Amino acid sequence: MPFGAPFPGGALVVTALTSATSANGTFSGLSFGTANSARYLFVALSHSETIGQSGNLTMTIGGISATNIATQAQNAISVETVASLWIALVPTGTSGSVVVGGASGLANLSLSLYSLVGLSSATPDA
Repeated sequence: MPFGAPFPGGALVVTALTSATSANGTFSGLSFGTANSARYLFVALSHSETIGQSGNLTMTIGGISATNIATQAQNAISVETVASLWIALVPTGTSGSVVVGGASGLANLSLSLYSLVGLSSATPDA
């Protein structure tokens, strides 16, 4: 469902696209919404992995490298639970894959995918 808000430079339109789970880090056949030259795709990811691997995580969205903008890990005995936020400018395509890799022991992966149009910068701001 899209919603927007006035921001300097125009309106930001955010559309919740889908939620999905994966056992192996590949989320295939996801809806990316309407193609747009200013469309960023934003992923909220949660998963389990071997302790100490969260800095090694990588992600592509529609074959484009995504930037990790935040990660929080909670350690357990030998596994940590991780939540992270990712973003990539993906102007083309209406569907595709999100692929997560780089860490050992990945399990219990789930994501929520959003489209952001009108975002003035993908750089996090304190």
